[in-house]
Amino acid sequence: MTRPCSRNSLVVSLFVFLAVTLSAAQMQVASLHSDNGLVWQRTSPTAQKPDGPVLYQLLFSTAGIPNQISKFDTNPRHLTNSLLSDNGSIRVGTGNLFAIASNGIITFASGQTFPGGGAGTVTSVGLAAPVSDFIVSGSPVTGTGTLTFNWNIAPATADTASAIVKRDASGNFGANTITLDGNLALPSTASGTVGVLTIGGAPFLHSFGSPANTFVGLAAGNLSLTGALNTVVGNGALSHETSGDSNTAIGVNALYTNTIGVGNTSTGVSALNSNTQGGFNTAIGMAALFSNTAGNYNVAIGRDAGYTGTPANANTTGSQNTFVGYSAGPGTSTQLTNATAIGSNAKVSSSNSLVLGDGTVNVGVGTPTPGAKLDVSGTVRVGNATTTGTTIGAIQAGTATLGTSLTQEAQFTVTFPSTFASVPHVIVTARAADATVADVFAVSTRSISTTQFVINIIRLDMNAGWGQNLQLDWFAWQ
Repeated sequence: MTRPCSRNSLVVSLFVFLAVTLSAAQMQVASLHSDNGLVWQRTSPTAQKPDGPVLYQLLFSTAGIPNQISKFDTNPRHLTNSLLSDNGSIRVGTGNLFAIASNGIITFASGQTFPGGGAGTVTSVGLAAPVSDFIVSGSPVTGTGTLTFNWNIAPATADTASAIVKRDASGNFGANTITLDGNLALPSTASGTVGVLTIGGAPFLHSFGSPANTFVGLAAGNLSLTGALNTVVGNGALSHETSGDSNTAIGVNALYTNTIGVGNTSTGVSALNSNTQGGFNTAIGMAALFSNTAGNYNVAIGRDAGYTGTPANANTTGSQNTFVGYSAGPGTSTQLTNATAIGSNAKVSSSNSLVLGDGTVNVGVGTPTPGAKLDVSGTVRVGNATTTGTTIGAIQAGTATLGTSLTQEAQFTVTFPSTFASVPHVIVTARAADATVADVFAVSTRSISTTQFVINIIRLDMNAGWGQNLQLDWFAWQ
């Protein structure tokens, strides 16, 4: 019973057990034929033990692929490859798209659909979700039914309490209070929409122009400047800046109109407000150096310092001036250089001058309670060197009135208003109370002490007394 086979050799062993009651004393053997056909081979029982079942082996020859499960083809019956393979998982199709794993897990091909357009019958489904966020209805489904899953509060882009954040079409969302456990990372400011913290849509914090710039406040700085090293805190401060650098502006509208000015420091509302190109000015106080535009190296400390109560006299282009005190500044519309006014309402009206106070102030040196325009407690040196200058200590001066005299000579004692620490020097001059009288007198002093001195006076134009009062001016110093 020979059948032709394919030339590729695949040996399949088929064991057929036949119950044979007859014993055989010999073993029958059939060998393979030369045409690679089917061979029946009897292998048992043996000649020594002829009793028992007879085992026949059926041999095939066919083509095959490793792990591929074979199948019978059409008549005549040959084995050929099937769509099934077994490499630990049973797979169907040449692409191994459908598989049943050894643990029973079934894998479907991509795009697999099921009858009924995807609809089916669920025998039992239950769904649990956080009740604070979701509403679940229809659970569990034990047969057929609808399982509904809805938000308590739907995601929103707006500032909605308890809602999950949802971005809008531009990637934005609204929020109330955001608490950070880490850093708020902003990119470097590149435009009005990159690296800018806004309030009400207006820039509030940015570093446009240079990473070394710091602008804090609504409309502080701008988004077109090129200057660097600027530090600004205050609404509108340095808002017209173009290329100026190294400026510090603290206060609403501080350095408001500055464009190219460099190295300015302004602290206070509207300090250096009008400056455009002036540099290296220091203004501390509300409206200090308010009108300065191009002046350089000025220092103004105090409200309205350098501006004063008379705007026409305000410093605008003057340089190297110092104004300290409320409304201290120029007393003239002429722009000054190296002028100094110190004190509330102190005014200076000429360059290279120093004024202390507003004209009603007593200046004390070494005393907290000056009793005169200049009250010096100690010595005063006049001159520019210790060897050639004149040192003057305590000074007192006054005028004494000497009445008429019947004699040519007279004496008069003057008591010092204050006691000297040591015996002073005294100078006395005499003058007639009536300037039209030509009387001539000589005056000298004696008996000088720390508390008083004696004046000697004699008439020189005649040997007689005088009939008018004499004024004796004296000056005493240590």
